[in-house]
Amino acid sequence: MRAEIASAAEIEFYKLTSSAKCLVLDLNEKLNDAPWIDIDGVGKEIIAQVNEAVAPRLVVDLSALPYMNILVDSLIVRVWKAVKIQRGEFVVVCPNNLVLEVLDLSGLLRLWKTTTSREAAIASFDPKPASNVLKKIGLILGWVVPCAAAAGFYCVLIEPFQRVSRESLLWVTTAFSVFGFLIGISEMNLMPPKWRVVAISQAVVCLIFGIALALIALA
Repeated sequence: MRAEIASAAEIEFYKLTSSAKCLVLDLNEKLNDAPWIDIDGVGKEIIAQVNEAVAPRLVVDLSALPYMNILVDSLIVRVWKAVKIQRGEFVVVCPNNLVLEVLDLSGLLRLWKTTTSREAAIASFDPKPASNVLKKIGLILGWVVPCAAAAGFYCVLIEPFQRVSRESLLWVTTAFSVFGFLIGISEMNLMPPKWRVVAISQAVVCLIFGIALALIALA
């Protein structure tokens, strides 16, 4: 069931709705007659809501536009860049030839996936993209591995296990630290900006453990 996302400008200029599969942005033809200050405000509202999603899937439906001026064109470009920064997916519904010509002349047809119907746009999204699965696995490992490194580091310090040598614990914990550091670095390239601090924290924690273990080994 689709849930509407409330907005001050939604009634007049656009409507942004959310479903289990994606976000759908409907642009109203009144945008063509709006001053830049209003279009700029609409852009900021839309981008703020897009940024709340992780790897958002956005359908921009231009079916209601009989034509499109350069200000509306720039608005869509701003939204597209926001989705791109979030490493999401972006599809434009554009059944009108005049609007298609504008997109073609601006070179955007070569950059965007376009369809003539909303159904086709939504269907174009992969239901279970591998990148999202990898992100979830990386996020889980990104926390499990540092915790394992911390547990190993604790064991190296107090040596509670009689059956496991200190050298073995040292090697295993060092491996976890290196692995966690590499996962944290790789997650920085996969996660959207607002989540990169998590990946950085994971990498830093594992780096600290690795340095501490190296010092213990050399002692």
